[in-house]
Amino acid sequence: MSKFLERFLTDPEFGDTQWMWVTQKPVLVNAVAEFAVFDESFHKYKLGKKRPYPLEPSCPSSRVQDDEVAVVIYERDEAASVLQENAWEFLHDNSSAIEASLNRKLTFIQKGCLTQLIEEELEGSPWEDHWEMIKSVIPDPEAEIGRFYKLVGISLA
Repeated sequence: MSKFLERFLTDPEFGDTQWMWVTQKPVLVNAVAEFAVFDESFHKYKLGKKRPYPLEPSCPSSRVQDDEVAVVIYERDEAASVLQENAWEFLHDNSSAIEASLNRKLTFIQKGCLTQLIEEELEGSPWEDHWEMIKSVIPDPEAEIGRFYKLVGISLA
C-alpha cells in the first residue's frame, strides 16, 4: 500500500465505502462561517470542548477558524491512489491560484444568493431582524463573503 493511502482511515460513519484523512488545509484557511442567515441561534451554539470538532458545514465548529480539513476518498486501491495523490499534489502545487479561483466563484455565487435573499426572502419576514444583527457585525456582507462559509472537506475522486 502506498504511503498516500496509508494516511486514510475508514470513516466511522460510512464503513468500507469511504475513507478519511484529517490534515492541514491547502486553501481557504481563513474562511469561517460566523453566521447562518436562517438560524438566529447559530452564532450562539456551544462548541464542543474537545478537538477535533466535527467537520460538518452546519456544525457550530464552522464558526472556528482552523487549519484542518477532512480529505475523503471513495476508492482505496493502488490504481485509484495514483490519481488521487496526483490531484492532491496538484491542489498543493497550485493552491494560490485555486484559492483565488474558488474565492471568485464563491463570491459570485454568494452575492447572487445574498441579493435574492434580501429582495425575496427577508423583507417583512421574521428573519429581517436577524439579518440586521448580522449586518451590524458585518456591515458589507458582499465584501466579506469569506465570513459566511468554511472549507471542511475535500473529496478526491
